[in-house]
Amino acid sequence: AAANIPVPVMSLIDWLMDCMADVVMNEGVNKMSAKNMAIVMSPNLFSVDSENPMVALTLSQKVAAFTTQLLVSRLLVKHNYSCSAPATK
Repeated sequence: AAANIPVPVMSLIDWLMDCMADVVMNEGVNKMSAKNMAIVMSPNLFSVDSENPMVALTLSQKVAAFTTQLLVSRLLVKHNYSCSAPATK
């Protein structure tokens, strides 16, 4: 769980989520929702190695969904900003 994540790594994750939150909180101007931000950033955050393209696609989608949930939670808890996260499959 989160308690097992080293403090420097957790600080980096928090910082990144806050940077992404700054963009999402201006969604009315830039059209960048939490889901869109996660889709754009996820490939840069996680490596999905698979020779099977369908497996790689499925894993990429799951990573994007996880990143979306993480960002939505950070927006709500730290920034008191509510946005609706799309339902996950």
